[in-house]
Amino acid sequence: MTPMFGIFGGGKRTKPLVLHVDDDNSIRVLFGDVLDEMGVDVRGAAHGQEGIDFARKNSPDLIILDVQMPGLNGFEACRLLKKDPKTSQIPILMMTSLEQIKDVEKALANGADDYVVKPVDFPVFKIKVAKLLKQNLPH
Repeated sequence: MTPMFGIFGGGKRTKPLVLHVDDDNSIRVLFGDVLDEMGVDVRGAAHGQEGIDFARKNSPDLIILDVQMPGLNGFEACRLLKKDPKTSQIPILMMTSLEQIKDVEKALANGADDYVVKPVDFPVFKIKVAKLLKQNLPH
């Protein structure tokens, strides 16, 4: 499938790189397939600290971040990513089963750019991903 996006990563990548941080491997595989169909290069991390380390080293074009993970949860990881000059400009899409308004507010207060609730509506998910990736295009 032809990617629907332009040049990413300062000209080094021809497809956007998306980091998906979720402790559930089956969720990472499922959404990896969805993102692959969109023409996106997807990498996974099983917990918050692994995601932060990957992001600092590889500067993905988007981070999809679960909230409920052992160790460093998604809210904390999001806050740390947005405080770090190396990762602060990377858009973050929180994807979690937490659906109360206080959870959405907490995600946004910690720097998340958007929020989607599991179980995910795939067309809405794709729209949000495309929008966040487009925002991160080099100017």
